[in-house]
Amino acid sequence: GRDNMIDRQFLVGAVIAGTIMLIVILCIFIYLVYKGTKRNRINEKMNTYFEQYKTQWYNYLVYNEPLDHRPENQITMKAVDHLFVSYLTTLNNASIHTKVSEYAASNMQNYYIEQIKSRDRSVRLNVLQRTLLMELDFLVPIIEQHLRNKRDYDMEEYLLMLRVVAKYNRNIFFAHVYQPKLPFDDYEYKLLL
Repeated sequence: GRDNMIDRQFLVGAVIAGTIMLIVILCIFIYLVYKGTKRNRINEKMNTYFEQYKTQWYNYLVYNEPLDHRPENQITMKAVDHLFVSYLTTLNNASIHTKVSEYAASNMQNYYIEQIKSRDRSVRLNVLQRTLLMELDFLVPIIEQHLRNKRDYDMEEYLLMLRVVAKYNRNIFFAHVYQPKLPFDDYEYKLLL
């Protein structure tokens, strides 16, 4: 009789554990589907924006024609950000570079500041690369602050932040090269210098 009871308890326990596992798997699945459709919606909106305004942006960046509109929300800013990166990586042109840099500084500061302060590491890495590519010097004080205070960055983020300050603040850069917060190996020293 006692063995039967233990078997039954074990069975009930197994059924409960199995049910909980299924619920967890179902929740993860629903979450992933939600994230996927959200990402698709964002991509669709960005594509709609590109279709509508790509000629205007082209004329503004290449022919210096005035822009008669502004990206007004996160998604359109993200679209403009992607547009800037594609222009700067395909057309290595000094006047386009200046325009992009000035436009970002005068119209998109809050967007990029929010990103550099993001809890998401990949968002921060992205905006650090943007800082170098577009020369977003308004972000430099925040990056210097992160180097002074924050400790929760990994080597990739640390090196990117140091590459930014190397461009704008040699003193901070050399201080970190002499006394790095994370241990550098030869490869990392080479990367920086």
